Amino acid sequence: MICSPHRSRSASLTAVRVLALAAFLASAGQGWMGTAQAEGIAYLRPAEAKQRLERTPGIVVLDVRTPEEYATGHLANSVLLPVNQVEAQAATVLKDRNAPVLIYCHSGSRSDRAAKVLKSQGYTNVMSVVGGIVAWSAAGYPVVK
Repeated sequence: MICSPHRSRSASLTAVRVLALAAFLASAGQGWMGTAQAEGIAYLRPAEAKQRLERTPGIVVLDVRTPEEYATGHLANSVLLPVNQVEAQAATVLKDRNAPVLIYCHSGSRSDRAAKVLKSQGYTNVMSVVGGIVAWSAAGYPVVK
């Protein structure tokens, strides 16, 4: 089949756009693939989060789900602060802005939002569990009720 020059150029531009989009998505996805930093936030897979919990003295575990979700099961010694209250209540609940804070939610979206709020408020050691409690539980790690 013979293509007109216009179609070849159009196909080439489409290919370039697809490759550029793929590169963008791959780089954006880096934070979700394991320990990664974005905007000063560490994104941890459950295994890495578990290691941090075991090895980091003074770490605060922050659950940003709803009270109903928290009641169904949560990480041991976690503090409940629903994501819609983080901005207004963080300073009351998390007094030390330099303490390590490990945030989780159901699947990772709310913890990411909460982590960004904490960073904007001056918290220096913020971590978010990629995949939330769903990924934590799927990895076989314990939750308490």
